[in-house]
Amino acid sequence: MRTLTAVVVALVLLAAGAVTQERRPQDVALQAAIRTETVDGNLESAIKQYGDIAEKYKSDRSTAATALLHLAGVYQKRGDAQAKAIYERIVHEFADQRDVATQARARLGDTGRAASTAMSYRRLWAGPKVDGGGSVSPDGRLLSYTDWDTGDLAVHNLADGSDRRITDKKSWQQSNEFAEMSVFARDASAIAYAWFDGKENYELRIADLRTTPARIRTVLTGEWLAPHDWSPDGKWIAVALNASKLFDSTRLSLVSVEDGTVRQIRDRGNTFEMFFSPDGKHLLFDEGLPAASEDREVHVVPVTGGSSTAIAPNKGFDRAMGWSPDGTRVLFASDRGGTMGLWAQTMKNGAAVGAPERLKSEIGDASLGLSPSGALHTATLVEGRSVYTAEIDFRTGRVTRSAERLPDRYVGMHESPDWSPDGKYMSFVYARNWVGRTPTIAIRSLADGTVREIPLDVRNSRNPLWAPDGRSFVMSGINRENKRGIYEIDAQTGDVRTVVQSAEGEFFTHPEYAPDGSKIYFAGRKGPEMRNGLFEIDRQTRALREVHRMVNLGIPSVSPDGKYLATVARTNPETDSVLWLVPVDGTAPREVTRVSAPQVFTGNASWSPDGRSLMVNTFWANSDRRETWFVPIDGGKPRVLDLPGFSWGRIRVHPDGKRIAYHAGALKMEVWVLENFLPAPTSAKR
Repeated sequence: MRTLTAVVVALVLLAAGAVTQERRPQDVALQAAIRTETVDGNLESAIKQYGDIAEKYKSDRSTAATALLHLAGVYQKRGDAQAKAIYERIVHEFADQRDVATQARARLGDTGRAASTAMSYRRLWAGPKVDGGGSVSPDGRLLSYTDWDTGDLAVHNLADGSDRRITDKKSWQQSNEFAEMSVFARDASAIAYAWFDGKENYELRIADLRTTPARIRTVLTGEWLAPHDWSPDGKWIAVALNASKLFDSTRLSLVSVEDGTVRQIRDRGNTFEMFFSPDGKHLLFDEGLPAASEDREVHVVPVTGGSSTAIAPNKGFDRAMGWSPDGTRVLFASDRGGTMGLWAQTMKNGAAVGAPERLKSEIGDASLGLSPSGALHTATLVEGRSVYTAEIDFRTGRVTRSAERLPDRYVGMHESPDWSPDGKYMSFVYARNWVGRTPTIAIRSLADGTVREIPLDVRNSRNPLWAPDGRSFVMSGINRENKRGIYEIDAQTGDVRTVVQSAEGEFFTHPEYAPDGSKIYFAGRKGPEMRNGLFEIDRQTRALREVHRMVNLGIPSVSPDGKYLATVARTNPETDSVLWLVPVDGTAPREVTRVSAPQVFTGNASWSPDGRSLMVNTFWANSDRRETWFVPIDGGKPRVLDLPGFSWGRIRVHPDGKRIAYHAGALKMEVWVLENFLPAPTSAKR
């Protein structure tokens, strides 16, 4: 049978003119891919081969179209809905390749579309590369994302699975820069994206995709920023902006594509999403309510500024998802129906008309954009982080009871565990999705497993630690008045008390109590030079003192006797990572150990209960290799601890001196598309 199939393949190739007297490399590659599909029956490998051919030989339109036709055929064999998208791409982009386009059109039907008009919600992309911080191109074919293997901006082709790297920053060892939020222009000719410069600033950059490599220019520099949408005329970008040189907190702003001019539209912060209306006259956005950080509302505001209008206000959590292509409806996700569903509100001249309508009971965590055909692309969290416990013999540095995962309450984030001082409870932070609700502190009884929750009325916080008296937690974050700082949370009521707030441009983070509870230590940036440092504040007098200042200084961990702060720092130039002991009395720090590139220390250092050793995570750049080291502070040889999945965060030791808790796991996402959920659009505008 295999011999007969091979003969048939050869005849097909000859008939198509794929075999000539002097075979071109693209023809050889195409023949090999067809063999993989039909002779070997290896559809997974064939998919990759066809996709590589279509990308590598895209200037040869005949070869590219033929490879895509075969690729769609493989997906069709598997019953994969991606076949439809590739056939449509061929029809729309390769009309000049008449034979191939005719075959693609025939497989779609006379209209060039699938016959079904029923609502469908299907997966487009899954795997380790999926990132929810980008957007789809207007034709629904491309998706921008951050490739966190390097931090580069990239574009994924949803039709054939190929990827294009837009930036080229090299490895993490060579550069700490990275891309964050990104959004396609309306004509897909460019991408606006946020770029962290590896030090302390963000840049709004624009990549022109019409050139190879992409031509990149910086439009604006600020403390933090996130682009969300382009105006229909391509002249403005809607940006959430927190730039100390411009404003004192996050603002909804428009940034000129031409010269970076900033127009402030909204003087309140905490905005998740923004979308221009198809006519460019209004902005749809959502923001946290000042009286309840857990709740969010969707608003529409004129792009010229002025007061905004709340859309279908309701106590709960609402999130902007986009406009219908004809501009007659706004779409938003809401938990008002018991689950996070998709809702639509009819609009006229920027005002809501009638009551909202629920279109779907379950929807993904965030909108990646709406195509002119009315297809909504979403990023959906399918796996989160979990809390683990284990036991260690700290005398020998060996794991005596293997790590076990605490049962997750749902898919989401479970992180930053800690033990109560009396050893009867475990606390941790959880959130239902990667961009959604303000996290909640869960306090779990070790006796019966019951969980009590404390609303976490501090935003951007993931690191609560118990006070030695068990009455409060300390953490960094942003309070209801939008002020950054260090705060204490009452362990019974959830009431927030300010410890210290940062001035404009400063930041304080990762606080921890002294063993006697009299002081709090934390990392931050303060003063005219804005260099990183470790700080101490007295809880009674509020006297603030800088303990030590160092380039690239990390997060402090207080020793059991309260005399030292352990921290990780990178040398300058960044060739080595050093584990330091910093005396709290201000005397010179002492080096415990160091590693050299490509090996790097990362995250926190955590103390053993006897104060003789530290636990720290290390990884090797451009490699999957990671280890947790047990390091004696007297210079003894490190031992590797078997703690599966641990890569960052604190390891917290139970008061019994044996049990530990940590969080592990990566956020895994998928890209889905919702189709046929709206009436046929009356306009082709996005």
